[in-house]
Amino acid sequence: MKRKCPHCKKSFQPVTGAANRADKAGSPLYCSRACSGLARRVNRSPEDKKAAKAEYDRKRRAELGESLRAEKRAAYYANHDTNKARAAELRKTAEYKAKHLVYLSTPEYRAKKQEYDVELRKAGYGDFAETWRLLLDLEKEIRSQQSSYERRKARGYYTRASITRRREAWQARKNLTQAT
Repeated sequence: MKRKCPHCKKSFQPVTGAANRADKAGSPLYCSRACSGLARRVNRSPEDKKAAKAEYDRKRRAELGESLRAEKRAAYYANHDTNKARAAELRKTAEYKAKHLVYLSTPEYRAKKQEYDVELRKAGYGDFAETWRLLLDLEKEIRSQQSSYERRKARGYYTRASITRRREAWQARKNLTQAT
């Protein structure tokens, strides 16, 4: 027996048991799960959904307002001492943060952090970790022996193409500021 999908209007051959069950319940039978889901979908705009939720919240507060407030009050006073202690800790946090920022700028911390970061990244290189570390040290030494001009020149900063790109970018910024 062929049926017509109420959503997409295509003909399809349903399983006999599913067709009998749908007939008995008086429910529609769809050709696929996709059509079933699309047919059940309620097409409402986000504004309609927000309005419905606001209405639901108003009704719920009117019906259960006092009990909801009592529950919140009880939860607040149940944790009152803990909350007070936490607030005091947060006040101390600002003081700690200031001290910690001073600590972070010390040369000892920076050296320790740099070493930690290198060890962390080294783990990703497996057998070549030591080679990678040596390459880092070599690059650092090369950078220390070059002037900033030599480093820029090696990266192609002074080539014709890069100069042209910088001029074009400068010109574009200039035109943009003149347009406004």
